[in-house]
Amino acid sequence: MKPLRLTLKNFGPYAGDPVEVDFTRLDPLFLITGDTGAGKTSLFDGICYALYGSPLGTRTESTVRSKLAGDGESTLAEFEFEVRGVRHLATRSPAWFEAKKKGGGFRKPEEIHALKAWGDGGWTPLTSRKSEFDARIEAILGLTRDEFAKILVLPQGDFQRFLEMGTLDREAILEKLFPIREHQRLAEYVRARAEEARSLKADLGLRLEEARGGGPRDAAQ
Repeated sequence: MKPLRLTLKNFGPYAGDPVEVDFTRLDPLFLITGDTGAGKTSLFDGICYALYGSPLGTRTESTVRSKLAGDGESTLAEFEFEVRGVRHLATRSPAWFEAKKKGGGFRKPEEIHALKAWGDGGWTPLTSRKSEFDARIEAILGLTRDEFAKILVLPQGDFQRFLEMGTLDREAILEKLFPIREHQRLAEYVRARAEEARSLKADLGLRLEEARGGGPRDAAQ
């Protein structure tokens, strides 16, 4: 997955006007750094929430809305990314309670789940249904939310948890991160062809010996 752009509005510490991170202006390898509480983890939370509908770690959907958000202002996490040459745009906005203008009380705006793909010069809607959104994201990325969170959290000082995982669990994650299955299939193909070549060589050797008159039949006589 190649990150392209992240937009957060009233998400975590990012209150007020939308905050945008344009990853296309950065080098392929970049560092997200800053003082404690500067909002670094909230960027990862925003990416995870936009993709899977929940932030990282033990945080919940109810905690993503900024406590500084004004009444009537929506919360938004939008992440544009590219997978296998196809651009996608994942947008999610959680429901929240806001004071009614008339009659008192509160109303709860609906959640927003919108997944789009770029094509023919514009964005094509793929789905706005949460269940279908979740399924499509897993299919596009090839990772469940837990797998994605574990991989993304590793640079955030949680590497020890990864090391303490069972061997099979680590292998399952690494196999999804790196295309080792393709190399395994290639290795199996090469081994099979090599075995075929050895069998063909042995068969041709026997035929050559028989043609020279020194094959098994002559030896038996």
